[in-house]
Amino acid sequence: MKRIIHTHHAASAIIAFNGWQLGFSSFSDAANFPAIQSLLRNFYNAINNAVCSEYGIAPDVQREFSRMSMIRLTNPQICDTIERNIEQPLRQLGPDEKIALPLKLLLKYNFNTLPLCRTAAAAVLCGEKNEPDWGKRFGIGQAGMVFSYISKITDKTVIGNIDFAYNQMKTDIKI
Repeated sequence: MKRIIHTHHAASAIIAFNGWQLGFSSFSDAANFPAIQSLLRNFYNAINNAVCSEYGIAPDVQREFSRMSMIRLTNPQICDTIERNIEQPLRQLGPDEKIALPLKLLLKYNFNTLPLCRTAAAAVLCGEKNEPDWGKRFGIGQAGMVFSYISKITDKTVIGNIDFAYNQMKTDIKI
C-alpha cells in the first residue's frame, strides 16, 4: 500500500493541485500538459530510486509500476475532474498522506523533492482559496510553515522550497 501512496497517489496529487493552480478542470488535460509532465518525470525518477532503496524492489519492476501509473493518470478516456481530486486539501497534506509520506521518503534518501514541494505549495494555496476557515486556522501566505505544521515535516529546505513555489504561484498567470 505504501508503494501505491508513494508512487501513484503522489503523482495524482501532483496532477490535481498543479492542474488546479494552472486553471485546468479536466484531470487528463492537466496530466498531459507539458509543465505537469515535466514535474511527473522528475517525480517518478526520484520516487523510483527511493522506493527501490527503501523496499528492495528491483528497479525495472518499480519503473514498470510507475510507467503503468503514468499511463492510467494521463489516459484521456478516463473522465475525472480536478475539482474532485483537490477535495480536502487539509487531509491531503497530512503526515501519512499522498504528499507528505513520499516527501519524507525522498528526504530520507536525499532525492529530488521539488515536484512535491511545488505540489504542497499548490495544495496550501488551494486550501486558502477554497476552505472557508483556512485563514482563521492557519493564516494566509505562510505556505511552508503551514505545510510543516500539518505534515510534521520540519526540513528547512523543504519549507523554503514550498514558500518559493507558493510566492511564484501567487504571481503566475493562469492558462
